[in-house]
Amino acid sequence: MDRRRFLAGSAAAAAALSLDPALLAASMPSADVLSERTFLKPPFETGPWVYWFWNNGNVTREGITADLEAMARVGISGVILMDLVDQPAPPRGPVTFMGPLWMEMFEHAVKEAARTGVVINMTNGPGWCGSSGAWITPEMSMQHLVLSETPVSGGKDVSVMLPPGAPPRSTRNASERMDAAEKFYRDIGVVAVPDHGKEIVQRNEIVDLTSQMNADGKLVWKAPEGKWRVFRIGHRSTGASTRPVVLGQAGLECDKLSKEAVELHFRSQMEVLLKIAGPLAKKAIICTHVDSWEAGSQNWTAKFPEAFRAKYGYDILPYLPTFSRKYRVGDGDETDRVRWDYETLRSEMLNENYAGHLHKLANEHGIRLSIEGEILPFGDELSYVGRADEPMPEFWTYGSRYGGEVTEYNGREMASAAHIYGKRLVSAEAFTSDEKEMWLKHPAELKALGDFELCQGIHRFVFHRYAHQPWLDRAPGATMGPWGLHYERTNTWWEMSGAWHTYLARCLSMLTRGVFAADFCYLRPEEPNQRNMELVPVPPEGYNYDQMTAEALMTRVSVKDGKLVLPDGMTYSVLVLPPWKYATPALLEKIRDLVRAGATVWGTAPEYTPGFGHLEENRKRFEAAKAELWGSGAKHVVSEGSLEQLLERIACVPDFHSNLPVNWTGRHDGDTLIYFVANQQNNDLRPTLTFRAKGMQPELWDPETGEVRELSEFHNTEHGVALVHRFNASGSAFFVFRKRAVKKGRLTSPLPGALVKPDMVIANPQWHVSFPPGKGAPASIDLASLRSWTEVGDEGVRHFSGTATYTGSITVPANWPMAGKRVFLRLGEVKVMAHVRLNGKDVGVLWRPPYQVDVTGMIKPGENSLFIDVVNLWANRLIGDAALPPEKRLTWCDWEPYTADMALLPSGLIGPVRLVAEIVR
Repeated sequence: MDRRRFLAGSAAAAAALSLDPALLAASMPSADVLSERTFLKPPFETGPWVYWFWNNGNVTREGITADLEAMARVGISGVILMDLVDQPAPPRGPVTFMGPLWMEMFEHAVKEAARTGVVINMTNGPGWCGSSGAWITPEMSMQHLVLSETPVSGGKDVSVMLPPGAPPRSTRNASERMDAAEKFYRDIGVVAVPDHGKEIVQRNEIVDLTSQMNADGKLVWKAPEGKWRVFRIGHRSTGASTRPVVLGQAGLECDKLSKEAVELHFRSQMEVLLKIAGPLAKKAIICTHVDSWEAGSQNWTAKFPEAFRAKYGYDILPYLPTFSRKYRVGDGDETDRVRWDYETLRSEMLNENYAGHLHKLANEHGIRLSIEGEILPFGDELSYVGRADEPMPEFWTYGSRYGGEVTEYNGREMASAAHIYGKRLVSAEAFTSDEKEMWLKHPAELKALGDFELCQGIHRFVFHRYAHQPWLDRAPGATMGPWGLHYERTNTWWEMSGAWHTYLARCLSMLTRGVFAADFCYLRPEEPNQRNMELVPVPPEGYNYDQMTAEALMTRVSVKDGKLVLPDGMTYSVLVLPPWKYATPALLEKIRDLVRAGATVWGTAPEYTPGFGHLEENRKRFEAAKAELWGSGAKHVVSEGSLEQLLERIACVPDFHSNLPVNWTGRHDGDTLIYFVANQQNNDLRPTLTFRAKGMQPELWDPETGEVRELSEFHNTEHGVALVHRFNASGSAFFVFRKRAVKKGRLTSPLPGALVKPDMVIANPQWHVSFPPGKGAPASIDLASLRSWTEVGDEGVRHFSGTATYTGSITVPANWPMAGKRVFLRLGEVKVMAHVRLNGKDVGVLWRPPYQVDVTGMIKPGENSLFIDVVNLWANRLIGDAALPPEKRLTWCDWEPYTADMALLPSGLIGPVRLVAEIVR
């Protein structure tokens, strides 16, 4: 392809990738000066979101109101609204997607969202497939190339009926709409291929018979001598439909390569819903969403032949018989080159006609677009999600489908897409689970995996999932069967989850400041169907990186002061080339231009240029660019030595180092450096951390407490600042460098936070425990010492699930040394969360080990009163109810995984409760 034509098209693509700042601002915090006050009390809109599933048509006004109020109460700031069926099995309610009653419920949800401040991201279709609905006709649905093959003997006049190609398997569905899809067929053309017993045929041997077949499929042809194979080539609907689906109510997935089909779908759903929302849409509906791709593949669209001819300058019809995998056309690699052209165009049409056009339509209607880039069957996932305003990965806990305890998907890739395409926010479908979950997960168990994902580049968690609770008197209530966290207002610990959500909001507010700090980017090869890329070489320790698509490199990257720069402020010191076999001349010419401008590029040369269109011109351009880049000129690609040696040569020292295993990520916010460091171990760590922040003053920003303080224990190294920090199990912290150090600092031993042995006072052993009525437990019990509820003789206490209140005290000696020390209240073992009041003062929720809170200045000599609300999990009550007939149970749930013989879980305040006074610097 002519380079000018390519760059003109690339400029249009770059314009389509631009982000409307007004739309982004609708759900993002202000990016003004870094503020301790904002960190302590982050804006509501920085809170996490949930997938809000309306299941089985069981939706009520009172349930909608209760759900949204409960979300707002604990800091859930947004939802991805998704309508599902048969999750779990019926009974099914009366509310059918886009029906009159559903519309009433949706309008009520918009009004309540506007009132509570919780914003809505409406899924772009029912189910979780993509973009489907009853309005999608077979002609507008996803299309699949089909071929029928008929043997013909030549040397005579031939009159033969050519059958249409059989429907793909995915259309085998019993619903009426799927029957229509199976019957749909459109011809593309007819070609004859000589059957001379060889796999390879020449292009000039293939005969186009399209004009010689009538509308009924009858071919009349004066066939030349020899044996022939006649291919009738057409396309059918793939039959991909809404999932999960109610029999008889399925909607077909729209054609993902057709702007017309995408526009029909948008106008039939999102435009209708925005009109129903009216003026409140601007306040409550900020986005539309495409979830993980589970609609199967498609390999055709009606306008594909003309688009192919326009892009490559030749017809694809003679090459379509190669899809039967019985023939190859031309000598050498001609078929492979044509196939590369085909796959590349298919990928580009997915990006522009589906993701790109959907983005355009959404923005034109005042909303944004989020796309989850998971399970993409073709195309490049980074360039695909790069068309959205918000790229989204997903990650699972447990992950039993894949044989592991934790399954990490594509967080790093989606974060790279955000960085290279100028997107400020990366959300993620978070903590998706399977049947092992059973109400067992709680914030303390989620934090370590959550911190890992934050270090991968995710900013906001969208918890999977919150099942809409249509009833006000049932708990645990509605579920999605075994799928997802049970992240609803009916969970026992819901009302204490706000502290965890505030932690996440603080993290988001910090991790969306400025730009991601990366030293190099890995170029992805021009593979049309690109999945997760193996990084070669492995990234050196202490450096961060992105992946870069060829498209983004060619349309968005320039050079300034020797660094690769993007319009949004991202910079990279080195471009790392892939271990590639081929590259287009346009890409090599872009790399040549970057090298000429002073960029540092590392890697070996490709062998050839791909594709069949404009081949001779492309070969000349390819060889010329390759010769300059890997030749002996003054400016060329570095191909000798290791990546580490190159980084040393250009004086690019590690951005971060720890002598113990931790995860980390960094941001540059103007002259301010922000690092997030997370202990992934289930034990305390005291690592020495070194930051590339020479001569700067380190500050600790604690995302759990909101505390900000300068650190005095540090020292300057040759290239940065080193300090020792004590992380508790699964602990994390932000380290901020925003001003020059006034003092040199010092690094002492023993380690900070443990300079002297702490002084302790143990709480008085007697506790009075009160239980709420109607939960099966007595009104109260007295404990001579703390122990699990499961060790109490009363069956109601043993099987209790919910919140109980402990009343006790702790006596502080008059001579207890507190001067110059910080005093902490430590609860010891808690199952699973606690809300503490000390001497009548609320000191907050403790949601994870070591269940500790700073109470300096709150205690007094003598007796100090303690009121501690402690909540456990649903398991014990569900196990108890499993032994009872339904009419005597205290719980109700549409999914029942527990049996009466299962072991009870330790619950309550187990302790020991104590005060600890220690010096912390």
